[in-house]
Amino acid sequence: MADDLRLYFFECGSLKTELQYIKMNQGLGDPYEVPVPFFLIQHPKGNVLYDGGNALEVAQDARKHWGAVVDAYEPVMSEDDFVVNQLQRLDIDPASVKYVVQSHLHLDHSGAVGHFPNAQYLVQRRELEYAYTPDWFATAAGRRR
Repeated sequence: MADDLRLYFFECGSLKTELQYIKMNQGLGDPYEVPVPFFLIQHPKGNVLYDGGNALEVAQDARKHWGAVVDAYEPVMSEDDFVVNQLQRLDIDPASVKYVVQSHLHLDHSGAVGHFPNAQYLVQRRELEYAYTPDWFATAAGRRR
């Protein structure tokens, strides 16, 4: 059965930011770039996508899609980096994805939402609740779908 399992690691561009936004006010003003990963597990019972990277709209007009978030986190992404486009290059049909597992609902993880028509989307209940009622400091980092 192990031969039937495959794990793929993808990068959906990156985010240019400053270190203090990643390490709780350390490195004030120091530039920092963060990869935006997502994963695909090919399993005999169905494909599983873990996170989805950035939305396609981020490559087209990040400010229009994310608003002021781009002042702190500037996406570096092309349309080729979008989750669906990367999977299609491997001949993986979006309709073949059985589950989309969201580790959390930040903007740079939830780009797959709505693009996998046969998938069941999984997220922790508390994370979903937090998406609707975030702390004041986290309102820009997530977006309800």
